[in-house]
Amino acid sequence: MRTIHWSSASVVALLGLSLPLSNAMGAAWTLPTGDVQVITTYTYSEATEAFDDESERDLDADFYKNELSVLVEYGALDYLTAYIKPHFQMVDVNGVEESGHAFTDVGLRMRLLHDDANVFSVQAQISLPGDIDGTNDVTLSSGEMDAEIRALYGRSFTIGSVPAFIDIQGAYRYRDGGPPDEFHADATFGWQPADGVEVLLQSFNTWSDGEGELIYPEYRQYKIQGSLVFHATQDLSLQIGGFYTWDGQNVIAEEGVIASAWYRF
Repeated sequence: MRTIHWSSASVVALLGLSLPLSNAMGAAWTLPTGDVQVITTYTYSEATEAFDDESERDLDADFYKNELSVLVEYGALDYLTAYIKPHFQMVDVNGVEESGHAFTDVGLRMRLLHDDANVFSVQAQISLPGDIDGTNDVTLSSGEMDAEIRALYGRSFTIGSVPAFIDIQGAYRYRDGGPPDEFHADATFGWQPADGVEVLLQSFNTWSDGEGELIYPEYRQYKIQGSLVFHATQDLSLQIGGFYTWDGQNVIAEEGVIASAWYRF
């Protein structure tokens, strides 16, 4: 197998999807006016293999990442939720370690249409660079500012007597600097098989809008994630799960685990 040295030029990572699960509701829903939700998430991921330009999983990689993110959402209005989400990382790529404040997402989600079961929203976000310059950062941040527009559709329903929901999203991300812009398509299916326990199955898909400048190639990355959410109290939930990159092009075959604490007040 050949060895490839990965930088932000050639990989894309998971775009966090934050799901307020109360009453089986997904990310397309907005918070009630005045409500605040805080989701703290730890992620560990690694990759020893990578996909080449022909989407073959035949390259070596040497990548490890620890990340802590804190999402704070606020219901500014019943139909408008504001949020901020800083990301702190320790990344090791081919033995070169980099750590610090990676980037911060800031955005607004506006609900446009809804009824008892369905909701359609749009979301605008910017990602502000942090201390890490992006040279060895193999996540969404390239050390520059990004902007994204996203459409979100959610539907709640029951399977027999079991509460469930789906959440489908599509986005276009504008990237400053050399990296190409990106398309995103994400989907979540969640259901509650028992009181106080929810199951989430998710798919996260990213592909570049052609090639970027200089060393930035065309790339694709497709991930699946499964997790369990335990509702400890009415306001506190705990999530644990794992993810796996099942296909891609010019990206690492990243896999890892997540653990989150959700608090709403």
